Formats: sequence, structure tokens, C-alpha cells
Amino acid sequence: VVGEDEYPAELVATDADSDVAVLLCKDHLGVTPATLGNSDELSVGDWALVIGNPLGETFANTLTTGVISGLGRDVSSAGADTSVNNFIQTNAQINAGNSGGGLFNIAGELVGITSMKLSNNGYYGTAAIEGIGFAIPINTVKDVADDLIQFGERQYPAIGVNVSQIDSNTEEPTKDSL
Repeated sequence: VVGEDEYPAELVATDADSDVAVLLCKDHLGVTPATLGNSDELSVGDWALVIGNPLGETFANTLTTGVISGLGRDVSSAGADTSVNNFIQTNAQINAGNSGGGLFNIAGELVGITSMKLSNNGYYGTAAIEGIGFAIPINTVKDVADDLIQFGERQYPAIGVNVSQIDSNTEEPTKDSL
């Protein structure tokens, strides 16, 4: 949704583990796509701009600012099993409804897709958490999107080995079995 305009889109494919989906919008009606940046070039302390719809349409197209607070963060979301283990951390506000919005650098390049934030209410002697949000690096998004477009699913590397636990009950190989 851009302003009051809606554009029909077809779902190409999704990857729940990385929280990435590819949509095909045939009727773009002159909408200019965002310029993609390079998330590998980010540094802690770089400016971060987040655009999204916190709390839905009431606050659509909200811009918040902050900095890149950390890189390569390994975070899991309650109730989700994401395989992204290199999140970009930012203190630019990310709220419910921002997920899927853009994380931009100061040059206006899209460097991440907002995904989650840490939060609690400070009960039971713990400090309240504010300003810890996470985005999927755009380079990860590009890799996943390429797989989704080409193969219809995410291609994960495999090395062709089997792993099993060995303990005192495991039979030791004998000379005959080697």
C-alpha cells in the first residue's frame, strides 16, 4: 500500500525460516523501486532510517531515525523459527506494523527489512527494554529472493555427511567392519 493506492500482487514464493517473501506486482503504475544498498558496508554508528506502518494504517508511512547499533546479531523471535543469524540491530523505533518495512542508510538506500524488536515490561526486577530493533540485511534478502525466484524455495547448502551421537552404548567398529 502506497498512500491510498493499492497495487495487486501475486505471491511468487516465501521462506518462513528467513522471513522473506517475493511478490510480483505487474501493475506498478509508475512507482519507483527503492535503490538497494550493500548491507556488508554498514558500520556501527551509521545513521539508520526506518519507514513503516506502526500500529497499522493510522500511522502509515512513519519515519523513525536512529543508528546502526550492532551487526551480525543472532536473535530468535518467540514463536518463530528464523534462520537469519546476522541481523542488523538498530535503535530506530520498530513497532508492531513496521515488520516488513525498510531500513535505509543516510543515502536513502534500502539496507535491510525490519523484522522484529525486543521488548518486555520491566516486571520481576528486570529493566524495561526500549530501542532494540532488528532488520534482515538486504544482502541476505537478495540471496533468499534469488533462490525463491529461481527455485521456488530457499536453497540451503549441504555437505553430505550424517551426524550421530557416540556414547558408551555405541558399538565400536571392528577391524572386519572397517
